[in-house]
Amino acid sequence: MIISLCGFMGAGKSTVGKFLSNYLGTDFIDLDNMLEKRFGCSISDYFAKNGEEPFRAEEYSALSEIFTESKKNLVLALGGGTLTKPESAELVKNNSIVIYLYCSEEALYKRLVKGKAKRPLLADKSEEGLREEIRLLTAKREQIYKSAANFTVDTSIWGLNRIVGQIAELLPPPSDED
Repeated sequence: MIISLCGFMGAGKSTVGKFLSNYLGTDFIDLDNMLEKRFGCSISDYFAKNGEEPFRAEEYSALSEIFTESKKNLVLALGGGTLTKPESAELVKNNSIVIYLYCSEEALYKRLVKGKAKRPLLADKSEEGLREEIRLLTAKREQIYKSAANFTVDTSIWGLNRIVGQIAELLPPPSDED
């Protein structure tokens, strides 16, 4: 069974993913980290050099590899924009249980204002520009996340044990075939 975590940047996909994989005793892949190792540079640098379209193509290729080669239980943290490419969204929906990690705009702002330099779509934003970008992107992406998700879990108020417990309760029991 592959569990894919989707949601906006800062919603907790990587953090929740690590804790969830430990809790379930599965492997964990952070798609962004995997791509950074493949590129030999940060995603921000890759975006700056190559643009979004080549990045999304590389992201799709990595997803294809994960779903083709992985025969074991796995928690996969997707990038915030992974599902904006329809082909990637279909691949994820057809090959995994998708959990949408919802997070309120205010909670996202508080989390992202500290680390925006590492995020290619936010790096050059003022504080008000950051708030506006969060509003615009969440409005654009929320329906994409919801349509891909089997379940939604609110991560606005951190409580990793509670969040991981909620997700575990939503999942089907593991089978020996996974």
